[in-house]
Amino acid sequence: MKKPKAPKNLKAEGRKFWNRVTAEYDFEAEHDFVRLAQAAGCLDVIKAAEDRVAEEGMFLRNRFNELREHPGLKVIRDNKIVFMRAIREMSLDLSEPEGPRPPRLY
Repeated sequence: MKKPKAPKNLKAEGRKFWNRVTAEYDFEAEHDFVRLAQAAGCLDVIKAAEDRVAEEGMFLRNRFNELREHPGLKVIRDNKIVFMRAIREMSLDLSEPEGPRPPRLY
Protein backbone atom coordinates (compact mmCIF):
# COMPACT_ATOMS: atom_id res chain seq x y z
CA MET A 1 0.00 0.00 0.00
CA LYS A 2 1.22 3.49 -0.83
CA LYS A 3 2.41 5.45 2.19
CA PRO A 4 0.36 8.62 2.60
CA LYS A 5 1.92 11.89 3.64
CA ALA A 6 1.56 13.11 7.19
CA PRO A 7 -1.68 14.97 7.89
CA LYS A 8 -1.32 18.75 7.62
CA ASN A 9 -2.60 19.37 11.15
CA LEU A 10 0.40 17.59 12.73
CA LYS A 11 3.06 19.68 14.40
CA ALA A 12 6.76 18.81 14.85
CA GLU A 13 6.40 15.99 17.41
CA GLY A 14 3.54 14.29 15.58
CA ARG A 15 5.13 14.68 12.15
CA LYS A 16 8.42 13.20 13.41
CA PHE A 17 6.56 10.21 14.85
CA TRP A 18 4.52 9.76 11.64
CA ASN A 19 7.64 9.80 9.46
CA ARG A 20 9.51 7.37 11.71
CA VAL A 21 6.65 4.86 11.85
CA THR A 22 5.81 4.99 8.14
CA ALA A 23 9.51 4.47 7.34
CA GLU A 24 9.84 1.42 9.61
CA TYR A 25 6.45 -0.29 9.15
CA ASP A 26 4.25 -1.27 6.23
CA PHE A 27 0.55 -1.00 6.94
CA GLU A 28 -1.94 -3.11 5.06
CA ALA A 29 -5.19 -1.45 6.12
CA GLU A 30 -6.36 2.12 5.75
CA HIS A 31 -7.60 2.21 9.36
CA ASP A 32 -4.01 1.80 10.58
CA PHE A 33 -3.20 5.21 9.13
CA VAL A 34 -6.19 6.67 10.98
CA ARG A 35 -4.85 5.20 14.22
CA LEU A 36 -1.37 6.47 13.39
CA ALA A 37 -2.74 9.98 12.80
CA GLN A 38 -4.56 9.80 16.15
CA ALA A 39 -1.39 8.70 17.96
CA ALA A 40 0.70 11.40 16.28
CA GLY A 41 -1.92 14.03 17.17
CA CYS A 42 -1.75 12.89 20.79
CA LEU A 43 1.99 13.57 20.82
CA ASP A 44 1.36 17.13 19.65
CA VAL A 45 -1.26 17.69 22.35
CA ILE A 46 1.03 16.20 25.00
CA LYS A 47 3.88 18.50 23.95
CA ALA A 48 1.66 21.59 24.03
CA ALA A 49 0.24 20.68 27.45
CA GLU A 50 3.70 19.91 28.85
CA ASP A 51 4.95 23.30 27.66
CA ARG A 52 1.99 25.03 29.30
CA VAL A 53 2.46 23.14 32.58
CA ALA A 54 6.18 23.91 32.55
CA GLU A 55 5.37 27.60 32.08
CA GLU A 56 2.62 27.84 34.72
CA GLY A 57 3.68 25.15 37.19
CA MET A 58 2.17 21.82 38.21
CA PHE A 59 -0.19 23.42 40.72
CA LEU A 60 -2.43 26.47 40.47
CA ARG A 61 -4.43 28.33 43.08
CA ASN A 62 -8.18 28.41 42.65
CA ARG A 63 -10.51 31.26 43.61
CA PHE A 64 -10.43 30.07 47.23
CA ASN A 65 -6.63 30.24 47.21
CA GLU A 66 -6.35 26.43 47.42
CA LEU A 67 -3.67 24.56 45.49
CA ARG A 68 -5.07 22.42 42.69
CA GLU A 69 -3.49 20.25 40.07
CA HIS A 70 -2.93 22.04 36.76
CA PRO A 71 -5.68 21.02 34.29
CA GLY A 72 -3.00 20.36 31.70
CA LEU A 73 -1.81 17.37 33.71
CA LYS A 74 -5.11 15.60 33.03
CA VAL A 75 -4.76 16.40 29.32
CA ILE A 76 -1.26 14.91 29.35
CA ARG A 77 -2.40 11.78 31.21
CA ASP A 78 -5.42 11.20 28.98
CA ASN A 79 -3.48 11.66 25.75
CA LYS A 80 -0.70 9.33 26.90
CA ILE A 81 -3.34 6.66 27.49
CA VAL A 82 -4.83 7.16 24.01
CA PHE A 83 -1.35 7.16 22.45
CA MET A 84 -0.35 3.90 24.16
CA ARG A 85 -3.61 2.22 23.17
CA ALA A 86 -3.23 3.31 19.56
CA ILE A 87 0.31 1.97 19.19
CA ARG A 88 -0.70 -1.23 20.99
CA GLU A 89 -3.60 -1.77 18.57
CA MET A 90 -1.22 -1.30 15.64
CA SER A 91 1.25 -3.75 17.26
CA LEU A 92 4.09 -1.25 17.08
CA ASP A 93 7.25 -1.94 19.03
CA LEU A 94 9.20 1.29 18.72
CA SER A 95 12.16 0.38 20.89
CA GLU A 96 14.44 -2.60 20.91
CA PRO A 97 14.45 -4.70 24.05
CA GLU A 98 17.60 -4.17 26.09
CA GLY A 99 18.05 -7.84 26.86
CA PRO A 100 16.49 -10.57 28.90
CA ARG A 101 14.51 -9.46 31.88
CA PRO A 102 15.85 -10.47 35.28
CA PRO A 103 13.90 -13.22 37.02
CA ARG A 104 11.17 -12.16 39.40
CA LEU A 105 11.75 -12.58 43.09
CA TYR A 106 8.27 -13.88 43.88
